[in-house]
Amino acid sequence: MTDLSGDGVDVPPLRIVTLHALTCGAVSVAAVVAVGLWTADQDWTTSMGPVFISLAVALCAVCVIAALSPLLWMLMMRRREPGAYLTHALAPILLVVLIPVGVAIGGPVRDRWETTGYWAVVTLCVHLALALATRRRLPGLARMGAILSVTAMIVAVVGIERASQLRWRVDDFRALGVPLVVPEIPGFELTYAYPGQPGHPDLFLELSERPARPYGRTVTVLVRRTAGAGYPTSGRVSCWGRADDRLVSSDGSLVYCLAENGFEMHIRSDPQMPSLAPLAPRVTLRRVPAQQLAELPGTDWQRSVGWTTD
Repeated sequence: MTDLSGDGVDVPPLRIVTLHALTCGAVSVAAVVAVGLWTADQDWTTSMGPVFISLAVALCAVCVIAALSPLLWMLMMRRREPGAYLTHALAPILLVVLIPVGVAIGGPVRDRWETTGYWAVVTLCVHLALALATRRRLPGLARMGAILSVTAMIVAVVGIERASQLRWRVDDFRALGVPLVVPEIPGFELTYAYPGQPGHPDLFLELSERPARPYGRTVTVLVRRTAGAGYPTSGRVSCWGRADDRLVSSDGSLVYCLAENGFEMHIRSDPQMPSLAPLAPRVTLRRVPAQQLAELPGTDWQRSVGWTTD
């Protein structure tokens, strides 16, 4: 089952090395898929949760590979060879640093299935490249080629993620499930759009005074599903059973019930700006495509903090 290299060193066949790498890689892929599907939609810059989850799962993968790899090697090669499986056991530690850095460079917008799938393939290729790079019988050029190939794949994945940013933002707006409605306010233009955080399918918009000035006034807009009929809390309206866009409140902020049954829009000015009530008769509502909103800035979730109406 073994080959002898030119210097008489017993070398395992390439098929054994490949099978061993694929088996260990499958463990790392399972870890990447678990972490990716769990954390891809979360904001990595404001919470340590994804970091702790990634480290915990990576350590679990290390333990599984460290326990499984020697057993597989003994079954396939009938001998122990610590160097053959130590590399694969350390691979999840490398990946727990490599993947988050690559995803961050790829851009702030992520599709949980596509992003996870891309990096799962990279993970498997990393194990294969490590197996080939540490195979003593291969010439140095082939070993270097294995490392350069997986490096090129990582660069390609990052490039695909950057190229997919606009498409993924379009998908995020389409998946909101709320009307994509923009208020037309005299003297203001739409400058910011954010499709809400996971679990909060609200549309956040920001309109800035025109022409733009360093300390110009802004208007914030929230489009969301309305409360149910007979909602008991004061200060909230119920927009069920409406057939057209209708202003229902101009006390402080403007509140519209939308023609799409069960949705409402809240328009609020910044503190230094006069009440919007005098502008209410001149405000019109316009439906826009998801592509138009996706082309605007809007990946910083912190700007939506405080845009609630309760």
